[in-house]
Amino acid sequence: MSTGFLHLHVFVTTLFLLFMAFKVVLLVLNKTSLLETVRNKTKVVDMILGALLLVTGIGLLVFKGSVPAYIMVKIVAVLAAIPLGIIGLKKGNKVLAVLSLVLIVYIYGVAETKSYKFKKDKITVEQASDTILEANADTQISNGKALYEAACVECHGTDGKKGLFKAADLSASALSREEKIQIVSNGKGTMQAYKDQLSAQDIESVVSYIETLK
Repeated sequence: MSTGFLHLHVFVTTLFLLFMAFKVVLLVLNKTSLLETVRNKTKVVDMILGALLLVTGIGLLVFKGSVPAYIMVKIVAVLAAIPLGIIGLKKGNKVLAVLSLVLIVYIYGVAETKSYKFKKDKITVEQASDTILEANADTQISNGKALYEAACVECHGTDGKKGLFKAADLSASALSREEKIQIVSNGKGTMQAYKDQLSAQDIESVVSYIETLK
């Protein structure tokens, strides 16, 4: 169900963006007659898309069970973009309409990158030196646990069984260590890639911890 909500949210957001972009272009090009016709014929569609955008967004928050900073920024942007767009198109105010479109594009970018800066931050935890980590498996697993709790627990849960957005049950995984490293590094399905946020050593540590969940 959570994956369905995610796909529906992306689909609705994309449609909402396309409808808004089309109408803003008409406004900027002074096609007021055509714009009015389009607005009248799509009024119900706009209401449905706006409602679905909010409902699916709230649904995703419920599934996640937490509100990261990028989601807070996204919520504020959504609450600003929708009324700005409505007012801008209704009053023929090009500045407000374009600003609304820019905000919606920004919202889409935030959702795709999971960062309000469009750049995924490095995931770091306090850890021992690489030399100690290589020599001490227990320390590596401890480091892996901290990284797992920072990056993976939201979808996989503390025991690896949560399964949010169809996340694999890590406690029952039959994948080899190398396959797990590849998936953590490059992502799979709805799971993002972590090769830009975690070092190779950190990914090794995360996989070492994951293997203790069986």
